[in-house]
Amino acid sequence: MLPDRRRLRSSLAASVSLIFPVLVGPAATAATQPLAGIVDVGAGQSFSCALSAAGNVYCWGSNTNGNIGNASFANATIAVPVYGLNGNVASLGIGGVHSCAVLRDGSVRCWGSGARGELGNGATVDRHTPVVVTGLSGVVQVVAGNVHSCALTAAGAVRCWGSNSAGQLGDGSFTDRSTPVDVAGLGSGVAAITAGFQHTCALTTAGAVKCWGRNNWGQTGNNDVNNQQFSTPVDVIGLGSGVAAVDADVGDTVCALLTTGAVKCWGLNANGDVGDGTAGTNRRQPVDVVGLSGGVVAITAKCAVLAPSRALKCWGSNGSGQIGDGTTTARTVPAAVIGFGSDTRKARGVGGNRCGISVAGRLQCWGANANGQLGDGTTTNRPTAGDVLYDGDPVYRGGFEAPPVQ
Repeated sequence: MLPDRRRLRSSLAASVSLIFPVLVGPAATAATQPLAGIVDVGAGQSFSCALSAAGNVYCWGSNTNGNIGNASFANATIAVPVYGLNGNVASLGIGGVHSCAVLRDGSVRCWGSGARGELGNGATVDRHTPVVVTGLSGVVQVVAGNVHSCALTAAGAVRCWGSNSAGQLGDGSFTDRSTPVDVAGLGSGVAAITAGFQHTCALTTAGAVKCWGRNNWGQTGNNDVNNQQFSTPVDVIGLGSGVAAVDADVGDTVCALLTTGAVKCWGLNANGDVGDGTAGTNRRQPVDVVGLSGGVVAITAKCAVLAPSRALKCWGSNGSGQIGDGTTTARTVPAAVIGFGSDTRKARGVGGNRCGISVAGRLQCWGANANGQLGDGTTTNRPTAGDVLYDGDPVYRGGFEAPPVQ
């Protein structure tokens, strides 16, 4: 017979082995169900995040840098809640390997990769739970590039932080910043912002688009042929007015939705990414997307939502099935996403995977899935849309709600 102390230790170990996986380890169990009630979604490099109507953030996929924010560095093949953001989030900005959120009080939190200062907390280390971005208040939008971030304030000002090797922070320098700095000339009058891989763009209240940063593929849209990097904003040719939305989606192709419902794109065009029916010739100023001369109500880079059906169409690279048309064939003109329905609210995607949400809040993803970034409990690529799962067990969810933000 075991001594009493050894028997107690053995009993405790058995209990912990039953409870611990439920509280801290994401796993596809019998309690999994589709994630619903979603109002925003973002996709990074091999991970994705979503915001619910209740103000909760869920992430899944690759977690090498802590970019899914669940206090671990383990990948998750289903959605897990981000620590410490319970019911307080207004909007998301998902980057290459880090994530940011605007809280309802106008402050910003970021998590994930931090080596270049992209978390904005004055440090250059990774964080697997959210940290406060220094010196920001009154923020209405946050965006994240590969390793930089930017915020738009209610006053219409833009501030950026993180890597600045290509001038993507817009402060007139090429020096990294671990806390926010002002973008030159954009202290007011900005309506929306978007971040590319190493460049940034802004939509002004007058309906014009300005971009800055890396320009090797024509990302700044000002027809510069010298691959010059711009450390302050420049005007995008032909888009001095009449623009309703602009999106770069952490990539090197930028698209704009005009107030007429037409779509124009510019930048990298290796695989038909600008949607003008060609491939291989980059576009250094905006060109028309084939078949989208009107009737578009929402865009992301390389995807568009069409009225009145709100059907989703995408174009460009498709090696992992990220267009969602059931193939892995690149498309130089828009193709319909299969299985997503006809009431699309928005779509996001970086690299080989994309996610979309419906007006009703249904969330689905498609494309590359080697790290579980589709959230369906597998690591198998899929060329058509499928539901993102999460563990609906309240005990499991409660295990991710403890630590407050730092």
